[in-house]
Amino acid sequence: MTVSGSSDRRATAPKRTTALREAAGSVVQGLYRLVKGCLLHSDATNESVTVSARGVLDAIQDFCRHGAIEDVSILFMGDAVFVNGAILRTSREAHAIALELGSLLGACNVGELLLERTVGMTEITTLGTRLANVWRDRSQGSRFGDTQIPGITTRAVKALSDEVSGEDLSPATRVARTYAVAIMSVRSMLASVQKGELHLPRRIKRVAQKIVAHADEDGRRLVALAAMGGASVDPATVAVGSAILTVAMARQLTNERVLLANAAMGAMLFDAGRVKLGAGPGGVVRTLNDDELDAVAACSMVTLTAMGKLHSPARLRAVLVYEAWAQRRAHRTGSLYKGRRTQTVLSRILGVARAFCELRAAGAEGALGIDDAIQVLMNRAADANESAFVRLLVGALGIFPAGTMVELNTGELAVVMATPPLPIDFIRPPVKIMYDREARLLGAPFDVDLAAPPPEGHPRRFISRAVNADDQQLKAMRAFVVAATDATRRVAQAPTVSTKPSPPPRPAELPPPPPSSSPRPAELPPPPPSSSPLLRPTAPAMASTPPLRPTVPVMPKSSARRLPSAELAEAPPQIAPTDPTKEVSWQEYAERLANSTPPPRAAFRPTPAAAPAPPAEPGRRVRPPLSRTDSSPPPRMEETLRRTPDPKPVAPRREAHGRTTPASRNQPPNRSGPPSRPLDPSRRDELLAAFLTDEDPPDSSSNGAKAPSHRNRQSPSKKPR
Repeated sequence: MTVSGSSDRRATAPKRTTALREAAGSVVQGLYRLVKGCLLHSDATNESVTVSARGVLDAIQDFCRHGAIEDVSILFMGDAVFVNGAILRTSREAHAIALELGSLLGACNVGELLLERTVGMTEITTLGTRLANVWRDRSQGSRFGDTQIPGITTRAVKALSDEVSGEDLSPATRVARTYAVAIMSVRSMLASVQKGELHLPRRIKRVAQKIVAHADEDGRRLVALAAMGGASVDPATVAVGSAILTVAMARQLTNERVLLANAAMGAMLFDAGRVKLGAGPGGVVRTLNDDELDAVAACSMVTLTAMGKLHSPARLRAVLVYEAWAQRRAHRTGSLYKGRRTQTVLSRILGVARAFCELRAAGAEGALGIDDAIQVLMNRAADANESAFVRLLVGALGIFPAGTMVELNTGELAVVMATPPLPIDFIRPPVKIMYDREARLLGAPFDVDLAAPPPEGHPRRFISRAVNADDQQLKAMRAFVVAATDATRRVAQAPTVSTKPSPPPRPAELPPPPPSSSPRPAELPPPPPSSSPLLRPTAPAMASTPPLRPTVPVMPKSSARRLPSAELAEAPPQIAPTDPTKEVSWQEYAERLANSTPPPRAAFRPTPAAAPAPPAEPGRRVRPPLSRTDSSPPPRMEETLRRTPDPKPVAPRREAHGRTTPASRNQPPNRSGPPSRPLDPSRRDELLAAFLTDEDPPDSSSNGAKAPSHRNRQSPSKKPR
């Protein structure tokens, strides 16, 4: 018996709730018809007024019978109407009628109307007549409560009415309260789902409607709160931010309030399936692995269907959340609906808004800035459609991302360098002006902060429009901005180096010279006698100097040693350097050796120690630098020069082979032989006559023998026949 009784109560509860809701709507609509009838007919005994009053009494009796109560309380709070503590759920037309009745009672300074079950026909008719008089003349509203009506009680709810309607609150305060109430409502809802209570709170719908209402008035305040929520891993904060951005993005495509409110509710219920799937014992939500995350889409569909039943708006919310989750896991589970259906526009908008809020709330260390989050979403976009949804997000935020080319009011073209930290400055970012008003590239681009007041004598600049650019151009400009920002950051973080030169040390403070292992000048052995008058520098042995390769030739001025006046007379005269590219013969070289006189050799002075050369590159051997400490050649070189005979002159290739090679053309002529003398005129005539007569020219030697002609010359190995 007990089980059957409890089941009967469960079956009759939905019916009683529906009847109670319909009776509440009938009470409010009956009061409105009564006031309208009294407004048309001044006689209270009119049949129309009597029928309307009888309808109000019947509605009060039905409501008290279904609710098992003795009175009906109607509370008007701004845009909401509550009947006995429950919000009035009726059609849109009936809700508009209730709001109009509430405004009429508000003129009478009445916020709550209490109707007892025992009220009679006369009392209801008197209430309708007084409200009709206030409708005709609003000034009579102050005298509405002077006389009490039996069975009817009125009460003014000033504090609560003013708080909800926002008459004494600024728009920013009302937006902040809506944002805070939304976060608390989502937290309470997720906690209920975690406990297994799958019911949809009514305040979630009210918060979604308030978000849409604020978006219709001025959505910039709510968008600023959603964009600048800060680094937080709270799921409720992320859900509310994504709901606000979803409404702001969808309003660029449609103004249908029901659709926008449903999209906002779907964004706030986005985590219901994940919390339900990850709910553990003791109220602890565990972290899901990849396989469990793949099943969140289906779990969200089941959870939202259980919470909102199979009503049309609930089915739409479930589909939006399912598609958004399935698109997030498409890289593992495959394409949505196996490619048979495309994803809806609202679910794509919801996915982009949710991804942006998650990137912005990735924790205190991993949170991205607005520009970086936009860039990540642009990089994720696989086609032009996804890029278009990211641009919808940019339009909803009301920002100019870094790298956007914009045109200023002065006609100049500039590049946006960063998004301002404060939402109030989103439309006035810092820019770098690249082109002048004539579209000519500036030689030295300069930075201008549009949010800062301009200097005296400079015009105030603001952005007039954004220059259209494709994805490749945006990426190039973004790379330019990143490089310029990094360079500026490195310069700002570099330590300050003083450019003031340090004073030279005093002579007394100079350190003593390091001990040298080389012998002193007095201990050096005398140089051997040299028979060669040519001064040749000597190269030190290879073992004494490590193989070093100087990368940059350094010749400090301080290395030049200045001789005192006493030693200047003994110094050898400076010989002009010869051209190393000019070739000379051995005979000319010998003449120079014979005609040159050996100058007196100056006293040896050790040269100051040179700076150590930089280390050589591995694998490369470099010729060590020549030492000019001793100008006399070694004895072995002198002996070699003395015993070497003069080489014989070699005939040029022109005379030997009758042609000139490319190498011989560039060589200077050989002038080692005796200079040629001009021919005697008589000798020239003899040679010319011999050439013309084909005879042998006369020999110019003393014995008068003639050389054989080239025609009569025969080989010594052959005899004439």
